[in-house]
Amino acid sequence: MLEQPSVGDRNQLPTRSDNRIAIMQQPIVCFLLVIIGVVAGAPGFNGRIIGGTPVTPDPDGLVTEYPYVVSIEDDLNHFCGGFIYNPKWVVTSASCMENKVISRLTVVAGQMNLIDAEKTEERRPVFKVIPYSTYNNVTRKDDIALIELSTNFTLDTQARDLIKFNEVNTDADSTPPGTFLGWGATVLGGGFSPRLRHAEVTMVENNPVCNPYTPDEFTISSMICAATMPVTLPSGDAEPTPCALDDGSPLVQTYLGTDGPITIVVGVLSKYSPICDSADSSVFTRLSVYYAWLYRTAGEQVYTTP
Repeated sequence: MLEQPSVGDRNQLPTRSDNRIAIMQQPIVCFLLVIIGVVAGAPGFNGRIIGGTPVTPDPDGLVTEYPYVVSIEDDLNHFCGGFIYNPKWVVTSASCMENKVISRLTVVAGQMNLIDAEKTEERRPVFKVIPYSTYNNVTRKDDIALIELSTNFTLDTQARDLIKFNEVNTDADSTPPGTFLGWGATVLGGGFSPRLRHAEVTMVENNPVCNPYTPDEFTISSMICAATMPVTLPSGDAEPTPCALDDGSPLVQTYLGTDGPITIVVGVLSKYSPICDSADSSVFTRLSVYYAWLYRTAGEQVYTTP
């Protein structure tokens, strides 16, 4: 496994090719397409909602359902998601971190609502960002990065906790389902969702083709192809799909183990339809491929409740 890259200037990540402009401007493209659609009267863009179900706290106000999800902020504004690897480190996509000034970044755990302060929140400045050394910002191959926090999160297994990562759990007779989480836009061209949302997707593990991506853009050995679940929604409702500001957020899977249900994280969001169209598949970085790099860089996923 290749070594992680060094970051010469801790306050500025290394730049990539000029192709990053097209990648980083996806939210702008979405917004322009909304304007074009409205002017032209295109029915597909009119009021379209990027679905998903809001996460609700338990009766005590704690966010206990997904305690491993984090919001990553640039100058206090949410722009990407990620998950807690251990108290000191967070995993996200490398594409999220391109050209970011480290001194402006904050990671927030124990949060459900991005607008209101919650008693379970912990905020940590970023000390260092380590993208994978062979990340390609055109194909999004090896689109993964580690964030080292300035100080550890206080994990409590309820509102803030790590999550183990592993390979997708497959069954010979079925296509494995998964759950995607994020604060991304709920309206095409819109801003972040104030509340964390989740949606079910199907991971396509038996086909090296991932529509609409070319073989250069999708490699099944290091990427996961995820499609929206079959239509089960009421007439007029749009199927859920990742959108702007969901980048880097986790894809998890729950299966029945010998001691009960087990939830693992299998991927982080790398790319999706630029117009947030559920007809197109989404691509997640396959975390299991990077086991050696994660272990060597961020250590083991060991945590004992105080």
